[in-house]
Amino acid sequence: MREAPPFPRKSPPLALLLGAVFLIASPSTTAFAQQTPFIQQLKKFLESQNRHLEEGNFNAYLNAFADSTGARARQSTFLALMRTSPARNLRLRLTSPQTLILTQGTRIENASVIMEYEIPDRDTSHAFQSPARCDFLVSHAGQNWNITKFDFERQTPFWLLGLSESTSTDHFLLFFNPRFESPESAGETGRQLERAYKKLTREKYLQLADRYPVFLVPREDHFKKITAMDPGRFGAATSSTYQVVEGGFAVRQRALYINNGLLLSSGPGRPVPGRDQTLLHEMVHLALVDVTRPYTPTWLVEGTAVCLAGQRSTASRQALRVSGALQAISLSGLSRGALPGSRFGSKFHLNLEYQFAAETVAFLMDQIGREKFFEFYRSFSRIPSEELRARIDASLNPQPGDPAPLPKIMHLLTLELTPRHCGFDLYELDRRVKNHLAAKAF
Repeated sequence: MREAPPFPRKSPPLALLLGAVFLIASPSTTAFAQQTPFIQQLKKFLESQNRHLEEGNFNAYLNAFADSTGARARQSTFLALMRTSPARNLRLRLTSPQTLILTQGTRIENASVIMEYEIPDRDTSHAFQSPARCDFLVSHAGQNWNITKFDFERQTPFWLLGLSESTSTDHFLLFFNPRFESPESAGETGRQLERAYKKLTREKYLQLADRYPVFLVPREDHFKKITAMDPGRFGAATSSTYQVVEGGFAVRQRALYINNGLLLSSGPGRPVPGRDQTLLHEMVHLALVDVTRPYTPTWLVEGTAVCLAGQRSTASRQALRVSGALQAISLSGLSRGALPGSRFGSKFHLNLEYQFAAETVAFLMDQIGREKFFEFYRSFSRIPSEELRARIDASLNPQPGDPAPLPKIMHLLTLELTPRHCGFDLYELDRRVKNHLAAKAF
């Protein structure tokens, strides 16, 4: 921790005990705005690759990767490792909309491709998506295609990180790397998660699924690869992928990633204090996944998790008062897309913004009641996708082909929905929470 807090603290920095949710708005499967011939040919090529995978014709699949760039060797290793994992139904698809340019009639560079796969688990299966960037070489009027580059952007498939062993509990399928973790240690994490699961079943406004996949990531660099989150600041992360479908959004992925490089930092097999709370925090995210959207304000998402996980503290409330943070933090700023603390480099400031979000949630629950609070939370998930598109077109006027400006949508919806459900606007809420914290005796 780079900065000392303005008060004594014996426990580890709270930033170490916090988790986060990273929400991915996956591009829709709708058609490209202009179905140019080479895009149709490229999609047809990817469909043929998918058929090779379905039929187990891996040589034909690999022959489409360029040998000269090393892409074939890397993909061969990828497939060999995948076949030792439970992953099934591997597929590739182009994201849309995106702008693809055929250079000199032979090359497409930096195309956005989604790799999809499933993990079977008892009577269900878990869907996953890993975004990648690809270069293609085309010849013979679009009849022959080669993949010259295939690089994952984030959410690196777990089998590439050595998470090759698994264990199961009543509600969790846990993957771990046997070089760093024993089945007994993984089982203890499963028992911690079951305690969190049981505790949250008593919260009437949360809806838990029957099964969740969990990945115990032993190295901080691997945690960054699989989550794209700062491994020095986050002890765990929940991923949720939302895809636009007719009439709204569908949840395509939900999983928990535990940063054991951080949360086991007090010694092998000896978790830091607060690990139970971190896992409970992440379980709150999972329980709210179906009513959370990429444009739900981050202070509402993270504040609810901190509040329900019991991670508020008198010391942190005192720090908010005496550090000057109340003048720098605003709900309007936290309603524009960025995770709390992302504007600052220190774990101390990360802690303060998370705590302000949690104090705001606690204040709202007290003022309007838990039932109305969760109705407010759910209201962001009830905006029809057609209305979102209309808002983008009418209010934000993006350029054709641009992705949806989610931070702007988030801010506009928060400004609109807060007074409707809370009885006062976002700025008044900000003022009341700060006055409440400034006046409160600790």
